[in-house]
Amino acid sequence: MLRIGKRRVFLDKATLEQLYVHEELSTREVAAKLNISKTLVGEWLHRYGLSRNLSEAWGVARKTGRRSPISSRKGTGKPITNNQGYVLVRLQPEDPFFSMVEKSGYVLEHRLIMAKKLGRPLHGWESVHHKNGVRNANRQDNLLLVMGGKHHGRIRCPFCKNEFGIH
Repeated sequence: MLRIGKRRVFLDKATLEQLYVHEELSTREVAAKLNISKTLVGEWLHRYGLSRNLSEAWGVARKTGRRSPISSRKGTGKPITNNQGYVLVRLQPEDPFFSMVEKSGYVLEHRLIMAKKLGRPLHGWESVHHKNGVRNANRQDNLLLVMGGKHHGRIRCPFCKNEFGIH
């Protein structure tokens, strides 16, 4: 439900969740449908904590034929990655997972997704393994929490039975 009062717009969470999460509309499409600004949609998404991780957003972009779900610093439309190929996400200080942010101001997306799944920030000694070995494939079902010891060397995945070298 959208209520427009004197200089105030109230957008209820159910409507926004239906359009953005379930129907997978972009913020621009939600704004056009509700006849409000894209910025206002973004503010309400942030207020309600509704977001897509980059893997989901890229899937929606591919499915709908859009070039990219985000704009990167260089305007290439590709997600921001570190030199090892892991996707990075910037968090705001009020975010409950802000304690996981590195000095650069970013957190590794796969660690953030696992932390949200567990409902708590990850400890430094916890590692997240990509089951398929692809460092930017950050779907929840592709991630596995690994505890203790170093997360390096050769391992055999219990799901696909493939052997991987972890660097």
